[in-house]
Amino acid sequence: MALVVFLLLLLVTVVALMLHGQSLIRGRAQTLEKLVQRLETGLAALAQQAEALERRLIALEPSRGTQGDDPLAAEPIPEAEAPLDPIPPPALRAMQPKAPGASAPPPPQIRRRLPQAPRDAPRTPFPTALPSPPAPRRWSRGIGQPFIENWTGILGVVVVVAGATFVAIHLALRFDPFERFLVTVAAAAALAAPSLLLRHRQSWQRLTTWMRSGGAALLLLACAGAGGLPGPGLQWLSDPRAALALLSLGVVVNLAVAGVSRRQSIASLHVVLTLMPLVIVAQNSVTLAIASLVAASGLVFPLRQRWDRHRLIVVGAYGLFQATWFVRSAEALQASGDLRLQGALAAVLVFGGGALLAHHRALSSPPGAGPSPIALPLLLQLIQWGALGLALLLYPPDPLVRGGVLAAAAAVAALLARQARGVGRLWLRRSDTLIAQSLVMAMILGLQPRFSSGLVLLVALLVESVLFLSIGIAEDDPLIRRIGWVLVHSTGLALVLAGLVVALTTTEPWAQGQNSALLIGASALIALVQLEVQRRAVPVALPWLPAWLAAALVVVGAVITPPALWREPLALVAVGGLLLLARRHRPPG
Repeated sequence: MALVVFLLLLLVTVVALMLHGQSLIRGRAQTLEKLVQRLETGLAALAQQAEALERRLIALEPSRGTQGDDPLAAEPIPEAEAPLDPIPPPALRAMQPKAPGASAPPPPQIRRRLPQAPRDAPRTPFPTALPSPPAPRRWSRGIGQPFIENWTGILGVVVVVAGATFVAIHLALRFDPFERFLVTVAAAAALAAPSLLLRHRQSWQRLTTWMRSGGAALLLLACAGAGGLPGPGLQWLSDPRAALALLSLGVVVNLAVAGVSRRQSIASLHVVLTLMPLVIVAQNSVTLAIASLVAASGLVFPLRQRWDRHRLIVVGAYGLFQATWFVRSAEALQASGDLRLQGALAAVLVFGGGALLAHHRALSSPPGAGPSPIALPLLLQLIQWGALGLALLLYPPDPLVRGGVLAAAAAVAALLARQARGVGRLWLRRSDTLIAQSLVMAMILGLQPRFSSGLVLLVALLVESVLFLSIGIAEDDPLIRRIGWVLVHSTGLALVLAGLVVALTTTEPWAQGQNSALLIGASALIALVQLEVQRRAVPVALPWLPAWLAAALVVVGAVITPPALWREPLALVAVGGLLLLARRHRPPG
């Protein structure tokens, strides 16, 4: 124990010395910056005085023209360079002699020039008063400022919190759990008190903010440990309701600190800290509800701030909680349909609500000029919709219910894409369209137990891919069109391979006839896609590939037809139809 205490004190001393050295370097840099600013201010004042003196000399220049001893007074200038004489003042006009009966001749036009130094001669600045020396520093600037800078990081607060926890728990073993709880709460209050007392002092706000965060984290530890969190030795409550109420108090305090925070890092830290005890304790519907409310509050709190990074951290932390809760509650989920429903509703609340909120904020924000302003919002949208689709695919046990909720989510994404198209947000429309496509494919995969064979599933995916390609062609979107083109060909190739496998394994005549009809129908659909692309002159990669896929599907469909009198006529009709289309329209391939 003594060795542990000595190592901890040594670590704290080393960290304090490192931070103190950094603070001294930072203080010297600030002093140099202030001196440079003072020098720049003095140079600016010198330049202004020089300009004022030069203007005064130019203004006094005409009055020097009457002096006869000026060697420059008789220097004439060419007419092209002679400036217009200014109107002399009344006093000078009165001093000029006038002949009787005649007007006075005009004075000669003479340009007065000041003697100038050579261009390469060094310029001597005008003498002026030097800036006054800096005033002696007060304690708050001389000693207090390095101290403030020394502990304005999260590392210092972590050390303080760890030290307070060490003192409250390991050095107070003679206390009972309730007294340890009181000591921990007192330490948390002592850490949070400076944020209330010094909130009007700008120089102390950074330090007091981190100390307040450390106090809130310590209070959450005390509240969670009082109800049965293993490890800290603070458990003194045996009533689950009282433990839940105390834990809720710690959660509310941390969420309040996250809500009033002006920095993303502090807000994200408190939301993640609030979710950590809920992962450790036993999992049930209560922990799921509390964690869902915490995550939803973390997404909603900074309404006026565009904190996409904070929301991304909150969604990621809640996703990890959902995965942990699903794995640890696997047996209860198998036995209870209500628990599955609660998990699905929690996912809809956090992921679905967060996706709608992010979509609304993306529509209300000014459009970005490049890809950097939309990187985090796009990543946030994809993660939230992906997590929602995965939850809706895993929680509902019935395939029809699973397909229904995924279809509803896909319809919502399609409507959001249409809304984004109306306001001209290309990246948002594309992302929502791709999300809708992914949810529809997930719906088809979720209905797989209802399909009679794998070929039926692949044909359904082919039809959906063709519809997605038609959307890209109708909207003239190169990205959507390219993805739809790849999906159509990938599904067609999978159908060819699956047809070959079915031809080798299936022996029932009814199943063979069904599979043959599916493959020939898929061939006709791909052929129509080829003709439509040719008719619209759509630029696509590998334009000859659909014709080869259609021919391969016809051949495989004819091969797996059950042996009967109409096998050969069916093959002739299918292949002949393709040949007629090729002769009439002459598509590539």
